[in-house]
Amino acid sequence: MAGDVSQARPAPVPRDTRAKGWRFELDHERIRQSDTWALAPAEVRPWLLMLWMTAWEQTPCGSMPAEDELIAARIGMPIKAFQKHRACLMRGWWMADDGRLYHDTLVERVQEMLARKDKEKARKAEYRRRMSEGRDAMSHGTDAGLPRDSHGSDPGRDDTGTGTGTSSTTSLRSVVGGGSAQTPTPPDGDIRTSPKPKAKSAEPPPDFLGDANAEVLNGHRVAKLAEGWELPEQWGLDAEALGWKAADILREAEKFRQYWVHGKGKGTRRSVKGWRQSWSNWLAKAERFKA
Repeated sequence: MAGDVSQARPAPVPRDTRAKGWRFELDHERIRQSDTWALAPAEVRPWLLMLWMTAWEQTPCGSMPAEDELIAARIGMPIKAFQKHRACLMRGWWMADDGRLYHDTLVERVQEMLARKDKEKARKAEYRRRMSEGRDAMSHGTDAGLPRDSHGSDPGRDDTGTGTGTSSTTSLRSVVGGGSAQTPTPPDGDIRTSPKPKAKSAEPPPDFLGDANAEVLNGHRVAKLAEGWELPEQWGLDAEALGWKAADILREAEKFRQYWVHGKGKGTRRSVKGWRQSWSNWLAKAERFKA
């Protein structure tokens, strides 16, 4: 049954608030100490947990519809059982002026989530500003950066990325001869044979560009590092947390790109998780060579 919004309180969160992957973590101690938990019969307690977890997945996050039938359907509880225990299940829930039901404890958790999201947005905005300043400095020659489209010598990495060797696209081509293998053709006049149809192969995944297609490639798909690869934001933030300066991160990211796109690592395919581990290893080795 729909609730009366005439005396409703203002909605505590924006209408489009969603958890979007933020986990709802149960505070077991707080739950056990709550009056609602103490009053709930043993057979109702699992439904309380289901109600709270379901509310976290709703939009707005932390709310429920103001109709018994819908609430029961959302949590998978028979409507008769829900109505029998409604007073206990809905204890502490109140109507907001957006027509949804809220609970103070859940509202508190949602507002904590929003505050953390805002803090993370500000942190990433500040990171982008520092990276932009670092790129400007490198483009004006005030730091030892590498040109974006350089096909010259590999920036101090050997096959294992230890920083002891050099490589170049030219030298790689000279090793393989710079040519392409010719497809054999049947003898003149032989019309009895025809090429076998090529077996259909799965379309290879796109090259890894960074944040632009990390979600598409995530999981077990492996891909090469793209020519236009850019360091994912979180990787840069992690590097800053380790004490790296913006200009140094940019320089190492370009060395990393050059090595895996044009250097000895060219053609290597890895998952996004694998590339992130490669970046972590790269920084660890670079740190040792700085010391």
